Amino acid sequence: MPEDLILMDFRHHKKGWLSNFKKRKQIKEHYKSGEAASAPLDDLPAFRTELKLLIAQYDLNDVYNADETGLYWKLEPNKSLSSGPLIGTKKPKDRVTIMLACNVTGTHKLPAVFIHRYKNPKCIRNIDKNTLPVWYYWNNVSWMQRSLFQSWIKQHGTEIPTLNILNAIDWVTESWKNVTEDVIYRCWKRTGILLDELEDINDEQLDDEIEIENEIVQSLIDQMVVDNTIVKAEDYIKIDNILETNDILNDDEIIAAIQEAPENEEEDKDESEALMISNKVALE
Repeated sequence: MPEDLILMDFRHHKKGWLSNFKKRKQIKEHYKSGEAASAPLDDLPAFRTELKLLIAQYDLNDVYNADETGLYWKLEPNKSLSSGPLIGTKKPKDRVTIMLACNVTGTHKLPAVFIHRYKNPKCIRNIDKNTLPVWYYWNNVSWMQRSLFQSWIKQHGTEIPTLNILNAIDWVTESWKNVTEDVIYRCWKRTGILLDELEDINDEQLDDEIEIENEIVQSLIDQMVVDNTIVKAEDYIKIDNILETNDILNDDEIIAAIQEAPENEEEDKDESEALMISNKVALE
């Protein structure tokens, strides 16, 4: 531009002239919201295809998305609005960041994440943050940050309850109900102790059914792998085949077993209810 205007000595002007000119004329460079970190649009179709194939491997109830939005919670409709910076205005303090997360089917909406500038505003200073209907976080800019997001992920994981003996009772009951008459008959027939005139079993059909069921179990196992450990469905199903369920005891062992058996055994530590981690602990 200086050369076009025949101002060859433009660069030799007093140092800071251009900066002062820009400041005087309020000339600034602004990024559009999200422009700096946005992904190239040319890559979007390929990424969408890849993501679609990934999501297809899971039940839609298990696919979640989370997104943030800013909220001017104190803004009134009669206030002047501006599409750009206003001269002499300060950075607004009445904004918070909200993050919402839910699954594809909408059957599970997680509590909203509420990010404020202050840890203890006056109105909630004496309120336990864990009793709020949101997950409350704070930092000096009220923005979502990497450490905060990681904390939220860990805290969300504590929602998953630990298993207890009541779960096992329910599963055993449901499994036993689902055993059909045909399956029971096949088990009897394969023992070889029934009369020969009874209908023979189609072993090939039975093997095919077992293979299909193993594939279903394997698919579920693959979705649960978190430490790159490879577990085969067949091994997992048969893991308790060699579990001892009875024993021949002598008189002394029988007496000892009766005397030591508690009537009201306390629940094992591993079967206790899952503890919810507070926001304070999660942020430490």
